[in-house]
Amino acid sequence: IFRLLALAELPGGTPYGIYHFANQGECSWHGFAVKIVESARAAGMPLKVKRVTPIATSDYPLPARRPAYSVFTKDKYQAATGAVIPHWQESLVLYLHERSQKS
Repeated sequence: IFRLLALAELPGGTPYGIYHFANQGECSWHGFAVKIVESARAAGMPLKVKRVTPIATSDYPLPARRPAYSVFTKDKYQAATGAVIPHWQESLVLYLHERSQKS
């Protein structure tokens, strides 16, 4: 499990700099939404959504321009901590399972 405190607990303190973090893997916002719906249903969560329709970024009004492709690299975090970072789909399923147990 990712722990932000792993950086603070390093012998000698945290190496200086900016650390990016995200789970392993990559996907589009559409792919993320589809997996959320699939996983929530599998966890027994009631959903009103019937389907997720993809749209182009240019069709969604955003206040700032966004790059067409942007993915965080976790190399610096992994090098500093030696952590094994799970795939985003694993973490999503775990989160939704835990959330469904609280409902």
